[in-house]
Amino acid sequence: MASVELRGLRKAFGGVTAVAGVDLAVGSGEFVALLGPSGCGKTTTLRLVAGFLRPEAGRIYIGGQAVEEKATTQDAIAAKERAERELAVWDAAHKPDVRALRAQGRPEDWIERDVKAWKQARDAKRTELLRA
Repeated sequence: MASVELRGLRKAFGGVTAVAGVDLAVGSGEFVALLGPSGCGKTTTLRLVAGFLRPEAGRIYIGGQAVEEKATTQDAIAAKERAERELAVWDAAHKPDVRALRAQGRPEDWIERDVKAWKQARDAKRTELLRA
């Protein structure tokens, strides 16, 4: 497990500051809870650490390396999520229905060949989507 360090973290939404100058160091293997009243910035801090939001000031380090250097930006995460959603739709449209093929009396070797071809096409589609 990697250490997490926040230095001078700041995030505002419009004129409202959600996180103001947060400094925190969590060592590898440590367990930490963020406690506070509603609206004090707990979730925003976690979203910053996860890379779903970008800080306006400060730095986030995971395992001693700045988060920006690890390419965990909001854009990269969103692109991967879009690719996974598109792949799920592609699967639904292209996955062979093995029960229906058996009900039609198709031979097992034919079904296996069809499923294998689908898996190869799915892997190629996943690669294509994740490159985009």
